[in-house]
Amino acid sequence: MSALSDLLLGLGCCDKSSADMHAMWTFLDGGGYCVDIDALHRSNPQGDWTSSRYWTQRTLTR
Repeated sequence: MSALSDLLLGLGCCDKSSADMHAMWTFLDGGGYCVDIDALHRSNPQGDWTSSRYWTQRTLTR
């Protein structure tokens, strides 16, 4: 298990609360969502890419 799941699941609150929560934490502990950002940019060079930092600053300062 990862350090995050050891911390969260070790508390026993999330893992046993429901089958859905167990499935979610199992998925996230196994790697969860991932993407190769560089490969994504290479395969879609026409994309209008926005950094997370720029999006957050623009979105949260309105």
